[in-house]
Amino acid sequence: MRVELKNGWGPRSDGYRLNGVGYVSGAGRSYQTAFMSRSHDGYAYGQTTVNRLCRIVFDALDQPLR
Repeated sequence: MRVELKNGWGPRSDGYRLNGVGYVSGAGRSYQTAFMSRSHDGYAYGQTTVNRLCRIVFDALDQPLR
């Protein structure tokens, strides 16, 4: 499996931004993801949210395609 990830984050006047793009390949498949988040609750909340979304997508794409 090959995984590549690039994140960017920082405070903004309207909340904290956490954005990420990624690429996963292996087992004959490849996936590209991009997430953009804005949170008034800070970096940790944004990071937790993006990580949970990535897990949901990973688990869903791990199922056989129909």
